[in-house]
Amino acid sequence: MIQLKKVTMVFGGTTAVNALDLSVEKGELCVLIGPSGCGKSTTLKMINRMIIPTEGKIFIDGHDNMAGKPELLRRSIGYVIQSIGLFPHMTVRDNIAVVPRLMKWDRDRVKKRVTELMELIDLDPVVYGEKYPHELSGGEAQRIGVARALAADPPILLMDEPFGAVDPLGRLLLQDEFLSIQRKLKKTVVFVTHDLDEAIRLADRIAIMKDGRIVQYDIPETILTSPANSFVRDFVGVDRSLKKLSRYDAAQVMREARSVDIETDKVSEHLIKLSEQGAAFVWATDARLQLKGWIDIKHPLFAADPLSGYSKIEVFNIAVQREDSLKLVLSKMLGQGIKNVPVVDKKGILQGEISLRDIEQVSES
Repeated sequence: MIQLKKVTMVFGGTTAVNALDLSVEKGELCVLIGPSGCGKSTTLKMINRMIIPTEGKIFIDGHDNMAGKPELLRRSIGYVIQSIGLFPHMTVRDNIAVVPRLMKWDRDRVKKRVTELMELIDLDPVVYGEKYPHELSGGEAQRIGVARALAADPPILLMDEPFGAVDPLGRLLLQDEFLSIQRKLKKTVVFVTHDLDEAIRLADRIAIMKDGRIVQYDIPETILTSPANSFVRDFVGVDRSLKKLSRYDAAQVMREARSVDIETDKVSEHLIKLSEQGAAFVWATDARLQLKGWIDIKHPLFAADPLSGYSKIEVFNIAVQREDSLKLVLSKMLGQGIKNVPVVDKKGILQGEISLRDIEQVSES
């Protein structure tokens, strides 16, 4: 889909990109990462002709990107940057609709597309459609920037530090949101970041750059387990097994959770049966499987009163959600001092559970 052949970019006497070869397959998310000044943003900008390379060729779906008008090329490539650049005098709807209107889409098609995209990025079109950029949080504005880049349904998306200006928690949420979108749409994405955890979390393949060259280009697992040289080894750090946890989300690892309906008349009977099966604890839910707490089956008073070990919990202080990374799951375990966490949906409905041992097995694999 995207191919760079011996691409070089020289600014004055400085070589920013040096005879770079790179291939990104259709539907693949490629992350460019490396120290400041390694040429990653320059490489991105050469793909959509914001910068013209000094030497070399860039092909988009087999066609030279220098053929044709640059504005037509850019309309077929979505572009998202850190500072977003939403038009302050336009509503959210109008910001998203900019490129489709330039492409002369009819009014109904534009309206339908904007609504689709706002639902995709999980912002209610009725609530947010008529807001202006100054009324949005940083994370909301960033989502709108992604929606605008996707508005004309381009096959390629270029993203330059898109979540860099957002606070750490908002950044994690945006990464999860973007992963969800990418799984649905399978765009061909070239994504620049300086955050290795972000690269590992999002990428199909990572290109680690140094001095305008790629020193290793591979899937995240290989980069973490088999660094190509000492530079890559130092770049990814000694905690490679922990960084690997960013690659997995809770849904991939969780298993079925033992639970009982705390409101049923037969709860004590169920707990005794679980005790006989050797269970140490069980999650407590209502009839709809909404998590309420947990029950310690090993409580010293269990024999006299099976509910003696029941503890209510603040669900979202303890639980994680399906899309949360295992790194976040481990962080919650350590922060709460627990070895098992429940997995719930946004309404607090129990989905499964993850143990510390489950995480250890991933990091050791």
